[in-house]
Amino acid sequence: MPTTTEPESGSATEFDLSALSAPVGRRAARAFFDSDDPAMIQLEEQVMGRHRRYRIFAIVGVVAFLMGLALHFCLPLDDDGRLARLLIGCGLLAIVISVFQLRRTGAMRAYQIARFAEANGFRFSHLKQSAGYEGMLFTTGWDHHRWMTVNGTIRGRPVEFGNLTFTQGGARHYTRMRGYIAIRLPARLPRMLITAGSNPLFTTTIPDYPHRDDLVDVGQGRAFRLYAPEGAAVIARALCTADAVALFAGLAKRYTIEITGDMLFLTRFREVSVGRARQWRRQLADVQALTRMIGVSDVWQAMRAQPKRFLAQLPEMRQHFISRSPVLTALILVAGIVAISVLIVLPLIIMEFT
Repeated sequence: MPTTTEPESGSATEFDLSALSAPVGRRAARAFFDSDDPAMIQLEEQVMGRHRRYRIFAIVGVVAFLMGLALHFCLPLDDDGRLARLLIGCGLLAIVISVFQLRRTGAMRAYQIARFAEANGFRFSHLKQSAGYEGMLFTTGWDHHRWMTVNGTIRGRPVEFGNLTFTQGGARHYTRMRGYIAIRLPARLPRMLITAGSNPLFTTTIPDYPHRDDLVDVGQGRAFRLYAPEGAAVIARALCTADAVALFAGLAKRYTIEITGDMLFLTRFREVSVGRARQWRRQLADVQALTRMIGVSDVWQAMRAQPKRFLAQLPEMRQHFISRSPVLTALILVAGIVAISVLIVLPLIIMEFT
């Protein structure tokens, strides 16, 4: 199977997306992954083990739903039916989650993406048990898995599309899922982060949010925010030409953009490697636009003009004090609003009663 593809123009329509909309037979999907390779057998066992857990979860959901229905119709009329409603709601939630997860990682979805990858000279992997990169998402937490990955070369730049899961937290740890696109750069750059300018604390997909002191003015107005460590502003401005600013402004609406070393990452909350042709068409167009920008950028000349130890001497990007969890940020803000409201309303209530 060829491993690269390089379209002649910037249009994503030059990629063959027909496999993503073509009907898939269950038998053909299973046969595609049938192999005597020990690695493939181990992978199949892991995937099937995960599917068994989801199936058990779905069965529990069905049982809870049916028990809730039975209680609802058998309870006396004067009973409030809280337990019945709880069982019905939890059962439906368990069923929906299980069906969604099974469809997302099932053999038929993987077969679609694998056929798409083969048609365009890319490589497909169902599961990779490693982080693989040095970006923020890939160095946070533990038990990293990349799944449904598609690797290839677009306009001379190695690219990987994939979905990432990792575990984060302490005693009450939890699993996070992100979609990502990783693009190899011609050379190493300082770490930079580009987020949407409208509400950056709640749109970023990375675990650590940078401090505002690292914000660099690259003439983008409010279209997006670019952060870089102290001393790297000259490189950030060399990267952000007028065309690059326009491109980043559009991409920041859909992704968090991170540059770490010689990799550029586009990350989002939703999956990237999916079975929908429309999403792949947009993602491929985004990557082609980025690879064009990378090829003509003046940033490489600006990097060559820096001392040899320039990157090694740069400090780490500073973090905001509530950066580790956007959800925690939201809870803190809500708690603050509630506290202020109580302080204002409570004296009025006391005065009314006295």
